Amino acid sequence: MAAGEYVSVRSQREMYEHQIGLERAELAEYPEEEAEELALIYAARGMSVKDAHDLARRTIANSRAGPRHAGARRTRPQSPGARLSLGSGAVLRFSFSVGALVPLAPFAFVRGDSALIAASR
Repeated sequence: MAAGEYVSVRSQREMYEHQIGLERAELAEYPEEEAEELALIYAARGMSVKDAHDLARRTIANSRAGPRHAGARRTRPQSPGARLSLGSGAVLRFSFSVGALVPLAPFAFVRGDSALIAASR
């Protein structure tokens, strides 16, 4: 189960990185359309249309100069646990191990049919 969780979270991270690459390519090819898309997102969140366009243009200009496209993080969803693949696998392994001890606990304290009945409840 822990290995499955690790693979799942790792796949989510790889998908997110792929989506960031797509946004970078779109930004390089269609910077005005990307600025408009970002302005629509800002306006939908309650910003005035003029302020949204100004902020979107500044964000696109800054992200084109920097190593990451800041707008991509707003237009492409990120998995909440995208950086926790190994940690989430370890937590899942621990929780399943503890959970597996619960039905075995009666056998440590009681013998015979009583332990079997307690474990089945």
